[in-house]
Amino acid sequence: DVANAWFIFFRNLIVRRDEVGYGLTLSGDQPVFVQTVRGGGAADRAGIQENDCILRVNGQRVTEASHQEVVGLIQGDLFNICIIWKCI
Repeated sequence: DVANAWFIFFRNLIVRRDEVGYGLTLSGDQPVFVQTVRGGGAADRAGIQENDCILRVNGQRVTEASHQEVVGLIQGDLFNICIIWKCI
């Protein structure tokens, strides 16, 4: 039934750190999800949304990575992230 279907998209995004950071918090392990996104922040401007599932960071697959490992990959002024984005 199309009225109740979920559409799933894979998105590659680049997040450039601003003066207050990336503007997101992560949660979970294997996989790690985006918990919150600060409105108007770097992650928001890049298109990251709450509950996005993180697949890759800087080209490295992270679906089996711990929270701490994923956070460790997000360093420097920018990072590339591949997420699963769901919409109803």
